Amino acid sequence: MKHQNIEEKLLAFYDSELPPIEHEEVAKHLAICKDCQSVLENWEIVRRAVSRQAVPKPSENFVHKVMTKLVDLEEAKEKSLLFPALAKWLFPAIGYTFAIFIMFAAILHWEPVMNGETSTETVLLANVPQALRWTFSDEEPRINKLLDLNENSNL
Repeated sequence: MKHQNIEEKLLAFYDSELPPIEHEEVAKHLAICKDCQSVLENWEIVRRAVSRQAVPKPSENFVHKVMTKLVDLEEAKEKSLLFPALAKWLFPAIGYTFAIFIMFAAILHWEPVMNGETSTETVLLANVPQALRWTFSDEEPRINKLLDLNENSNL
């Protein structure tokens, strides 16, 4: 096996993750290769240094603060659940109520359909006072008719 292939397998060898045949090949290579031996020695030095470091235990004050914060978060979560649950049915219910109200208002103000004899203009001008109708229709105002009569009589 080439030196480069062995270097790629050193970490697996160190962690005892190689199959037995490859493990023997790497062990034979380590017996003769000083570079690979130094790599394994450096890993061992790092492992010892890391394992000697004591992991500090959290203080009682820290644990108390964390537990208090967790309790506060749970209480806030329980309080906030009321509004979304209410909003899930309240807002649609208000919307449907408003829609039904609008439908009933439209039904109460509904006027019957005019028969074919009634023109659109008559329906649109039904609530406009007679004196103002000429401004909304093709009909000439009475004053123009009077002026036309006066002009014709002068000729």
